[in-house]
Amino acid sequence: MNSMRCFALFLGFPVFAMADCGNPECVAVEYFKAHISQDVETLYTLTVESKRGDLEEFADSYYEMHYTPSVFKEYWEENAHIEVAGVETGDKVSRVNLEGRYPDWISVATDRTMMGKDLISDSDWLSFVDALENMDVEMITQYDDVFLIHDEGRWRVLRPVFH
Repeated sequence: MNSMRCFALFLGFPVFAMADCGNPECVAVEYFKAHISQDVETLYTLTVESKRGDLEEFADSYYEMHYTPSVFKEYWEENAHIEVAGVETGDKVSRVNLEGRYPDWISVATDRTMMGKDLISDSDWLSFVDALENMDVEMITQYDDVFLIHDEGRWRVLRPVFH
C-alpha cells in the first residue's frame, strides 16, 4: 500500500441507524461518518445500488484504497468537523455541499515522508498520530459535493463513491 495513500474526505462520529435518516443532508453526512469509521456496510447501504456491486467486492475495493489503523481513525474522529454548507434538491436528485474542517495532516505526513518516516506499519501510524497530537497543526477547510438520488424509497449516494 502506498505510504502516502490518503483519503481526502472527512468526519467521524458514531454510526447512525438508517431509520433516522430520511433526507439528503442526513444521508450525505452519515456517508462521510461511515467513511471515517470505515463502516463498509453502512457505506454500501447508503450507496446507490447501480454503483455498489456485491458487498464483498465493495469492501475489498474500499479497504484497498482507504484502510488506516484504528489509532489514526480515532485521531480523525476527534479532530474533524463537518457542516452542511448548501443543498439543492429536486424530486429524485439532490446535491449536498459539505464543509469539512480538519487538521492538515496531509502536509505533516508529506513532511515526515520527506524525512524518511513513511506510514507503512502500525507503529509508523502511532508515531505519526503522536506527532500530530504534539504539534500545532493548521486547520484547513474543504468543501465536497455529495450527489444523491432517491432510489428504492430512500436517498442514496451516487457520488462521491470512494472507489
